[in-house]
Amino acid sequence: MFFRGLVLATLLQLFAVGSVFAGEDTYDHHQHNIKLDGEKFFVNIRTEWNDDSDHVELGLKTPVGKVSARFVEDADRERRITYQNKVDLFLGLAVNLKADYKHFNKVDNQDHFVLKPELLWSNGGLWAKVRPEWNLHQEGQSDDMTVDAAKVALGYNYKLSENVTFGPFWEYKTLGKDDNWQRKDAFVGTNFKVKF
Repeated sequence: MFFRGLVLATLLQLFAVGSVFAGEDTYDHHQHNIKLDGEKFFVNIRTEWNDDSDHVELGLKTPVGKVSARFVEDADRERRITYQNKVDLFLGLAVNLKADYKHFNKVDNQDHFVLKPELLWSNGGLWAKVRPEWNLHQEGQSDDMTVDAAKVALGYNYKLSENVTFGPFWEYKTLGKDDNWQRKDAFVGTNFKVKF
């Protein structure tokens, strides 16, 4: 119990320190995720306070990975098909190989693929994620191996029962190397997950 309290106190300090370095135009919204995780299907619901990018993601688990479709609140913005396959390594490390196809309904020439391999670490309820992103076939960007965006996240999932977890997280996003790793976003949020 002491260790969990120490972890939560540390996360709160990270949020406070992160807000100092993030600048005044960040932390103006926060994100809350509800994940319903079944044996063969899953549903992710995301709501963002002070932002119009709420979405619902419906997914299917297959022997070769997960396939899902994401529907964003603003239908003119984006539809997304995602494939991902997580491979556990050692010492709590894992790699999640992830690829998206983003389709924009009313914006010409913006449909593109995004490769997003994630390095994941977890120990007990504490977790971290690092994810570079490469945009392919997006107008205005080259299809080279230069990282186009990156994300770092840190959080803690407290086990409420055998099948239910809840916890806070902090996330920091940057643009890629061509944009000098300029900060894109930073926010805090929560994850609520139920396994069936």
